[in-house]
Amino acid sequence: MSATVQAELEKELRKQEEKYFNLVWYARSHNRDDLEYWDTVPHDIRRGAFNAQLDVETRYPEEVGDLCSGNSDWQHGFNSGALAAFRFILTALDDEMMESDCDGELIPRGGLQNALEEFPFLDT
Repeated sequence: MSATVQAELEKELRKQEEKYFNLVWYARSHNRDDLEYWDTVPHDIRRGAFNAQLDVETRYPEEVGDLCSGNSDWQHGFNSGALAAFRFILTALDDEMMESDCDGELIPRGGLQNALEEFPFLDT
């Protein structure tokens, strides 16, 4: 695979990971109408969350519509699976090294073994 094709592939994988991260976060976030919850949240955090929700609604209107439909459980499951799969691929392909927190030794940041150990990674 040429370096150009590999770079394009990685860019698209990252774009898809971001999309499904945003959709999974959106589905987990509290609806703006849930005043019982939002009244307990500091104003600046609430404003940031509402702005982030609006951003997801603007960027992915069809997918958000699907999340708000009668098929929302299936759609959220699909989005979660896609997020886990894209993260698995990106982690498996990552051959960068990083310093260990313990002793500063260089260790792999990604790779197949790390991908397998983290799968499914669904933190948002």
